Amino acid sequence: MHRVKPRRIISVLVLSALSILVIATEVWAGPSTAWSQRTLDITVATCVTRSVNALRAAGYTDIQRDPTAVAASDGPVSAWLICYSLSSRRTLISIFTAADELDDATRMRNRLRDYVLSGR
Repeated sequence: MHRVKPRRIISVLVLSALSILVIATEVWAGPSTAWSQRTLDITVATCVTRSVNALRAAGYTDIQRDPTAVAASDGPVSAWLICYSLSSRRTLISIFTAADELDDATRMRNRLRDYVLSGR
């Protein structure tokens, strides 16, 4: 009769537990996110206006805004654009997107970023 060594049993158990953990993490994981930041030579007000225009151009209709941030989530991808004042004419913009699929979040982040950077 072949006898299995205890170390081998422990190794198999540990690998099995890690596999289950990885699978469970994928099942319970939240939405995928994408983000980017850029410093622009514009005011916060201009940054917010560009952010609203970017969301409208991307097809969002339910856009929420305050003096430094804009958000929308009426589609499969949620988006937040936040404008931080670095000086009177220098602004840091952070763009965050979330979706079930990372490709969708990344694609929308890129679309919003490109629109804001274009100066429209």
